[in-house]
Order: sequence, then C-alpha cells, then structure tokens
Amino acid sequence: MKEIIVERVIDGKKYQLRTGKIAKQADGAVWAQLGDTVVFVTACASRTPKQFMDFFPLTVDFREKAYAAGKIPGGFFKREAKPSTNEVLNARVIDRPIRPLFDDGFKAETQIMASVLSYDHENPFDVLGVSAASAALYISDIPFSTPVSIVKVVKHNGQFMVNPSVKILEDCELHIDIAGTKDGITMVEGESKEVSEEDMVKALEIGHSYIKQLIEMQEELREKVGVPKREITKVEPLSQELIDSLKEKIVPAIEKTFDIKEKLEKQEARNAIFDEFLSPIIENEEEDKERIEYLIKNFWEDVQKEVTRSRIINQGIREDDRKLNEIRKITCEVDLLPRAHGSALFTRGQTQSLGVATLGTSRDQPIIDGLNEEEYKKRFFLHYNFPPFSVGEVRRAGFVSRRELGHGNLA
Repeated sequence: MKEIIVERVIDGKKYQLRTGKIAKQADGAVWAQLGDTVVFVTACASRTPKQFMDFFPLTVDFREKAYAAGKIPGGFFKREAKPSTNEVLNARVIDRPIRPLFDDGFKAETQIMASVLSYDHENPFDVLGVSAASAALYISDIPFSTPVSIVKVVKHNGQFMVNPSVKILEDCELHIDIAGTKDGITMVEGESKEVSEEDMVKALEIGHSYIKQLIEMQEELREKVGVPKREITKVEPLSQELIDSLKEKIVPAIEKTFDIKEKLEKQEARNAIFDEFLSPIIENEEEDKERIEYLIKNFWEDVQKEVTRSRIINQGIREDDRKLNEIRKITCEVDLLPRAHGSALFTRGQTQSLGVATLGTSRDQPIIDGLNEEEYKKRFFLHYNFPPFSVGEVRRAGFVSRRELGHGNLA
C-alpha cells in the first residue's frame, strides 16, 4: 500500500492526515500533523469477538514521547515509564467521544494507541489525537462508521479562535474542547470565566463548523483507502413471547420493591426476584447456556430501568421515593480527624465524601514536566479515591484507576 495523504488548509493552518507508510500490519494507522506537531495513532481489533461481554472491551493509550519536544526524560533511567496523569487524561479525551460510535453488537477486543512524535510548542496535540484515532478506525475494517473530531475553541480579547497557540490558552476568557460528528456535538469540556449563554452557543457553533471540515478530511481518506468493514455476528435475541411472559410476572414484583426505602434491603429484594423468575431459565438451559445467561442479565437490567423510568414519568416519583422537586438530605461536618490539617464529611442521602486537606511547604511541591508546557512546580493537587467498599463491592484495590485520575482532575 502506497502512502496516502489528505491535506486541507483551515483558517490559515495546514492539517494533514497520512496512512500507508508506517505500521502496515495494524488494522488502521494514521499520521496526523498540524504545523510541526505530529500524533501517530494505530487501531487494532481482535478477529475473535467476545459476544457475551456486558461491556465493549476498548482500551485507549496515549503517550507523549520526550523526544517529540527535544527533551530527555527525567529520573535515573531516562526512559518513559508509566503514563503520566496528563497522558491518562488525554487517553480519556479520545475514549469518551469514540466509544459510543462503534457499531452495535461489536464486542471484539479493540486497542487504540496514540503517540506524540513531534511537538512544536505551538499547535495542540490532544485534539489531533482524537481526529487521528477516529480516522484510524474509520479507514480500517473495524465496524466504526461515524467519524468524529475535536477542536479547542477559545475567546481571547473578545475574539473567538479555534485551536490557538499554547500561549493564548494560558490567558483566555473561555476555553472549551468540543467533540462531535457531522450531525451534532457529542462532548464538551473545558473552563471559563463568567461568559454569557450567547457566547457559549456561538463557541459551540464555531467549533462544530470546524469539526465538519476535519471530518471531511477523514471521509476523503477513507474513500482513497477503500477497505470494506468486517461483518458483525450479532447475538440472537430472546423471543418476544418469552420477554412478554417474563415482564408480566416481573414488572409487578419490581413495583412492590419501591415501598422499601433502604437501598441495600431493596437490592436484596430485587435479587430475590431474579432468583425466583430468571435464575431457573439459566440453570435449565444446557445447549446455549452462555448466550441465555448474557441475554437474561441484559433483560433484567433493561426491565428495571424501564419500570423505574415509567414510575418517574407517570407518577413523578423517583427510585428512592422522592418527588421531582425534592432533594436528598444533605449534611456537612468538619474537623472529624484530630491530627489532619483539615477534614470534612459531606453526606447526601447515602452518598458520602470524606475530604482531607494537608498544608505543606515549597519543598513539597511536585515538579511537573510535560511536553506542552515548561517545567513547573504545582502548588495544589487533589487526589480522588473511589474504593470498592463505597458501593458495597469486592474488587482488587491496586493502582489508581484512570477514572480516579479523571475525577480528581475535574474536582
């Protein structure tokens, strides 16, 4: 396969997508370039689907190579080790807009790997990562048929700008990342000073107009590559007759559990319904047990949501017996821990957060060394933990999860 290049000048900046030169054995591989910033993304999916999984096994890795900015990694070994917090956050930025767009029924293990190969300290590499990942999936045979892209929109000195320089990002009134397809916006995140609703809507409109142009580049690239999509083997569903029969018995039983106010007690009552009506179907199945178990568990989740939603819409009463205009009981307590510098317990219904503050000296400031900024010391950092006992579950408590890093950054 010869190298295929698609170029387009958008708002005076040259965008480029390339494929066919590097990583020829990957299902999809795209080199995305803006100025002298280059992000290379590969997409690979297993040929053996895991049909009966209750989630889509997608993994996204984002790595910043120190050589991209002419740096040598810190530390004794002088080699990139585990992903930094910034790399994890950028991986999540790619994951969120892309994950919902895979074709229904596709459950093969899929991996997206993004690497920043060159950085000019001018053009952002995180937005390139999303476009390159989408393009790598779109041009491959992986069942991903709706391309997506992302842009940074800022308001600086009263002017709206798209994908501005890093220096402008440091001093602007509004800074939001907007992801979307040709038909609409799928994700928005960012920060701002106080801005009007009119400015926010205008920023979204400007961002989406640029997204459409970036997606047109992906469409052109796919047209030139022309790889047909692989077929999806969908799970044969439960018969409508069985579904109707089960709903007739289960819906009234679920409705009775709404009278139980305590969460764990209600869950036990729901588990008893499952054991009475659904477990025997799984246990009695011999030939197609894995498929039936998968479908029955999905049916159980769906019917609970359906009954709960119907109650909210038709009766105006939520899961925990609150009306639509009522909030959970909220309490705040401080100074729980006698030796911590600061502590507080926030409780809303059965949701709790224990916050603990520690004051340090300048010697405690961690050194942050990333590609897209000069080395600096961080004065404030927030660590978020979501232990398994907080939701009454049992699971291995090991390294900090990506979700915990993401929520800590948000907080």
